[in-house]
Amino acid sequence: MAVTDPQIDDAGELPVRASPTWIVIFALLAFGSGVAVSYGLAHHDSLWLILGAGVFAPLVVIGAHAAAGLESSPRAAAFGTICGLTLLAVVAIVISTPWWDGDAKAGTAFVLTADDPTAHVYLRDRPGGKELTGAKGDPAPLHAGQQYRFACAVELADSTRWVRLEDSELWAPATVLQPVGKTTVDRLPRC
Repeated sequence: MAVTDPQIDDAGELPVRASPTWIVIFALLAFGSGVAVSYGLAHHDSLWLILGAGVFAPLVVIGAHAAAGLESSPRAAAFGTICGLTLLAVVAIVISTPWWDGDAKAGTAFVLTADDPTAHVYLRDRPGGKELTGAKGDPAPLHAGQQYRFACAVELADSTRWVRLEDSELWAPATVLQPVGKTTVDRLPRC
């Protein structure tokens, strides 16, 4: 009488079982790649976007192949793994984007400082360019004491710094601006 091991399948091999350690590692890597992508999106940093995608793409392929070898229905297992890891990465992006977006937005508010409350600064169409003097069709200047939001900054060869208004293509000199809160012009992303 032959002794049979209940764990050996019909082909005479031990079936592969999902290790909880690998499942946790795949889940953490999917979540981490989603966080990297959200950081790249919030800071307009393509390196982080590529890093997140570079980790996520092979992770999905390896996870799908591993899952396909574990189940009696390989296609269903691979599809379920792809959907699960993708959903986890999307959830990570949605959850973590406010962390980075809040940090990026916090550094954009500045106040135009001047001793005279009626003072103003004319905007430019490019850094260091000619003032747009408020004539017909030109934009209104920045007024003292008001807050303005800026998207990015640039430093010219003559060491002057310029900031671009948020949602605009207009520029202002950074020297006349006082940051709101703990930020500085240096914390603005480069244009």
